[in-house]
Amino acid sequence: MVLTFFILYTVAAIVFINNREKDWGKWLSLLLFSFGSGAFGKSLVESFFPYLVKYNFVTLDYEILFQVSYSLGSFFNQDVSPYCFMMFAATYSGLFSKGKLRLLGSLLLIPLFIMILNTTFYPQVSHNWILVAVWAIPCYLVGTYFMIYSTKIEKNTERKKDRKLFNYLLLPPFLTNVLTNYIGHAVGLIAMWRLNSIPVAIAGITCIVMMTKMGVLGVRLKIEKQAFNSKMQVFNTGSGLLNHAVKNQIYKINSGLFLLKPYRDQLNASGKEAIDIISRSSDHLTNMVDRIHSKTQAIYIVRSKQNLPTQVFKTSIF
Repeated sequence: MVLTFFILYTVAAIVFINNREKDWGKWLSLLLFSFGSGAFGKSLVESFFPYLVKYNFVTLDYEILFQVSYSLGSFFNQDVSPYCFMMFAATYSGLFSKGKLRLLGSLLLIPLFIMILNTTFYPQVSHNWILVAVWAIPCYLVGTYFMIYSTKIEKNTERKKDRKLFNYLLLPPFLTNVLTNYIGHAVGLIAMWRLNSIPVAIAGITCIVMMTKMGVLGVRLKIEKQAFNSKMQVFNTGSGLLNHAVKNQIYKINSGLFLLKPYRDQLNASGKEAIDIISRSSDHLTNMVDRIHSKTQAIYIVRSKQNLPTQVFKTSIF
């Protein structure tokens, strides 16, 4: 259990940090957090609390605090995670407008509130497993349909590839959870839920590997962006040094020309032409160095609101 919640919380944090500007990223991180909360709550009562009591860090009087924490974690795992999965799948699919997503989220709060009323949190957490199954299984099945269907109709090759990768990564452990957890509890096979740690751990480790090797959940893009920024910083530093060195040499040439120009009229035609060529070349080098330097400077984008003029384009069909 400790490994399970550690993996899930870690992946949830990575997903949120790299996709917090996307609505589906927030829902996915909350979904992973909900899954991890069940394992975290179980770890509190089975591992952490006995250890803390054994070594006198806490007394048995704190048992109620750990038990309620476990109950809340179990509720998030069993009842809140279907809501998060449904909202994640609907948001990520791109099949719905923001208005419809808000309406869907509001409507799904009704059965979630019913789940709260049918859950006992103390002294022992107790769920109405038939009711939970009726609530959770349709959420996972419909959400899975949203993800598969949106992948099927995707026209962009790269986005279609990313959606397939997402489905291969997320759907197997989620659907395994439906079988071992909701169906298992509903038919009385209570111990089956402990098998969830296997697909969850595999999915978590696979996710971390894919983040670094193939690029998933927006992480690889950030790594590539950091590498690009580092290379650009080195390039800009090198171009700055080169610009400075070339300008020093041009300054020496111009200083020599300044000393020679008073004697220009005393030279023959070839000598005069040589001085003019050196002067024009010096000016050309100076302009070229300035242009290169301006092109290699960092570009800073400043966001601001602008009122764009509206235009109506009329097309005629002949």
